[in-house]
Amino acid sequence: MDKFDLNCIQWQEINSDGTKYSLLEGSKEAGQVFSYAFYLPAGTWDKPHWHTGDARIYVIDGELLACMSDEFEPANAQKVLPGEMLFVPKNTVHFDGAKIDSTVFGVGIGPFKTHYK
Repeated sequence: MDKFDLNCIQWQEINSDGTKYSLLEGSKEAGQVFSYAFYLPAGTWDKPHWHTGDARIYVIDGELLACMSDEFEPANAQKVLPGEMLFVPKNTVHFDGAKIDSTVFGVGIGPFKTHYK
C-alpha cells in the first residue's frame, strides 16, 4: 500500500503552535457524521479536554500520544501508531500530543464540541 499523500489536505485552520485542522466532510451538527484531519507538529500537546460526542481517531502518519486522564502527565501517554485507531468516548477527559510530526483522521457524529478543563 502506498503512503497517503498528506499534501492533498486543504487545512482550514492553522494555529500559532503549528497544529492544523480540516473538516473533510459532513457537519458537527446534531445527528450528522463528519470526518476531519488534524496535524500535530513534534513537541505539541493538547491539554486535558473532552468532547460532546464519541471520536474515532486513526493515526495516518507519525504517532499520537494519548492518555484518558484529567491530569496532564505526558509520561503516562500511550503511543497510537499508524494504522491504529483510538476510540475516545464522549465526555471522557483526555489529552494528546506528539513527539514527532503526526497526522490523524477522525470520525464523529454531532453534536460535537470540544471543552477544555
